[in-house]
Amino acid sequence: MKGIIRIHDKTTHGGQALSGSQNMKFGGLGVARKTDPVSCPKHCNTTIMVDIL
Repeated sequence: MKGIIRIHDKTTHGGQALSGSQNMKFGGLGVARKTDPVSCPKHCNTTIMVDIL
């Protein structure tokens, strides 16, 4: 099973997922989707670029 990225989960460079689904939740937090925004101190603000499904 591939990992799940949720709102507020940390990125590999110390940022975090900024938004996600309001309907699909895991552990009480919205699941972030491809193209949802993330903060990234190395690459500035960007979007989720990987397929997680």
